[in-house]
Amino acid sequence: MEGLWKLFNWIAKLAYLNILWITFTLLGFIVLGIGPATSAVFSVMKKLLDEEDFPMWRVFYDYYKHHFWIANKFMLIIVPVCCFIYLDFLFIQTLPYSFFIDHVVFTAIIILSMLMVILFSYLFATHTYFEVSYFKKIKYAALIAGINPLPTTLILLGLLIFVIILLIIPAISIFYLVSLPVCIIQLCAQQGLKKLHGTYSLW
Repeated sequence: MEGLWKLFNWIAKLAYLNILWITFTLLGFIVLGIGPATSAVFSVMKKLLDEEDFPMWRVFYDYYKHHFWIANKFMLIIVPVCCFIYLDFLFIQTLPYSFFIDHVVFTAIIILSMLMVILFSYLFATHTYFEVSYFKKIKYAALIAGINPLPTTLILLGLLIFVIILLIIPAISIFYLVSLPVCIIQLCAQQGLKKLHGTYSLW
């Protein structure tokens, strides 16, 4: 019974966290809000995995306010890269069939997309663990993705399963669009992050 209660408690907390993400994204007029809100979700999720009893709204708001500008600096990288990949997909669809385009170039873009998903996932996760410069956070994100192949693979697999579920039941996006993927990322990445956190002062 206790295990079932914990499960339902987590389900409720993830839903509440996602609603906070939506609310604060809108408060930042989407463009300026999505980065800080996402960063706050990662930070609150890290805290949830360490301790479950704390005022989530207050902690979310504090992280949102504290990380507002640094998270938007992350978005200056993320948005152009995502737009570039998306436009590449659109452009390829307009081209006539070609073995090179359909198999080589398309595969390369898929691989690039996966690499970017991993890098950006670790970037926000790393941001919650390290009080270092902007560029060092990017360096650590790439480093931990490279030296932890199993967690990285589990992140991709978990996100793929989530996307499949989302396509089958799109209504869950209201409650779990961001909170559940962040939970997957933090669960898979936390051991590598903690290990690097214990030694990063040596870098």
